[in-house]
Formats: sequence, C-alpha cells, structure tokens
Amino acid sequence: MTNANFHFILCRFFLSLILSLSHLVIVSIPYFSSLQHVKQASGTMTVTEGQAVSLHCSYEAQFSIYTYWYIQHPGQPLKLLLTEYENYGQGFHATHHKGDKIGTYNLEKEASQLKDSAVYFCAVRDTMRESRRVANQKQEKRVKNREKGNLHL
Repeated sequence: MTNANFHFILCRFFLSLILSLSHLVIVSIPYFSSLQHVKQASGTMTVTEGQAVSLHCSYEAQFSIYTYWYIQHPGQPLKLLLTEYENYGQGFHATHHKGDKIGTYNLEKEASQLKDSAVYFCAVRDTMRESRRVANQKQEKRVKNREKGNLHL
C-alpha cells in the first residue's frame, strides 16, 4: 500500500464484531474512481456464525489488473490477506472471474468466526499505468455480533 507506483481502487469492508450484541450488521458506502470503478451491492443478508461468508468485489478496468484482499484488525496495521496468486492464511480464499474489461474478485470463507472481526479491503491495481496512483475507498461494511452469533452481511 505504500508503493507510490500502484494504481488501485479499494473496496473497504469494515467488520466490527461486538461480543455483547446478537447480530452482525454490515453497512455499505460506495466510492468511485475516474479511471476504474469498483462496484458493490448494498444491502443486508443474515449469516449464522460458522456459516459461509462471501464479500463481493466487482470492477471495471481499462487495462489488465492485479487483484488483492487486505485485512486490518482493530488497532492493527493493514496486512495483505491474499492475492490472486498467493494466500496468506486465515481460512479465506477468493474467486476471480475476469472479463474483457470487467470482473469480480470475491472473498470467501466457509465457516465465519468471531476472530474475523476486521476491516477488509479489495484492491485492484492497474498493470499498465503504474506511474500514477489513485486510491479510493469503495465500500465500508460494518458488522456487529450479538449473543446468538448471527451475522448480517
């Protein structure tokens, strides 16, 4: 994220799991870039703790791109979670479907856990225009956990 040559768009997903509450709630706020767009569906779905979770990231790009997912736990620095070529653990994986100028890069986990409380970023980096950097937050999703362990995504 500190490399000034990166041209990327960020999708931000904030998952704040609060143990004293019974549901996880995610709120979406969209942002756009002039060169590339990352699109996110707004809304809420319910997932019980232990069930699968999927965070969606779709994009439009003028050039070939690299894709990344980052994670940031509360009070911690941003950390690379996975790329389309490498997975850094924690039980997550991503599905990447590329089109000519559009694609999706969805983060998935088969069994959600409370330790997944974090901010999640979907990043798309242009492979052709590395001399110019544009970073925009795409979405913020907040999740709150309550006593029954249900997740609203």
